[in-house]
Amino acid sequence: SEIEKYAKDKSKVAIIFEDNAGGTTEVTYDELIRSANRIGNLFKQHGLRKGDTLLIKMERSIETYEVYIAALKLGVALIPASEMLRTKDLQYRITHGEVDAVLSIASGADEFEGVKEYDDLTKFIIGDTKEDWINVEEGKKEMSEELDITPTKRDDVAFLPYTSGTTGNPKAVVH
Repeated sequence: SEIEKYAKDKSKVAIIFEDNAGGTTEVTYDELIRSANRIGNLFKQHGLRKGDTLLIKMERSIETYEVYIAALKLGVALIPASEMLRTKDLQYRITHGEVDAVLSIASGADEFEGVKEYDDLTKFIIGDTKEDWINVEEGKKEMSEELDITPTKRDDVAFLPYTSGTTGNPKAVVH
């Protein structure tokens, strides 16, 4: 809701993103929320709803923020995951976090193939296509830019990040 307040000013910049080559991209709050709403509607179309858990394996990017906003507007709990995680790390988080869906950059999607729940997960991908995965860039094109915020309570889970696990398995931290 805070982001939507700023989106009323169509020129107000939300993100200035600098890539590895030093190029910058500016995104307004209006652009950010409209794209997030499209992604949220794509999630809804594929069955995600309040109380579900989505593991996101992405690097920092504009799209990552859009995905986060989309999930939060739906009341879907997020498990942020480094793009460097391997199958065993993903397996632990998917099992422990009772994950319903995953979203990965294309370069990291193969790491999910060895996960026991692979066939039962709803799988979203950014950056390429992959069999049995829903391409976010393509799917969001047909979605509405309008998305209502799902009411949540203060004890609903928003984020479930995992610690580094230096003394054993990572621990989930509820936000």
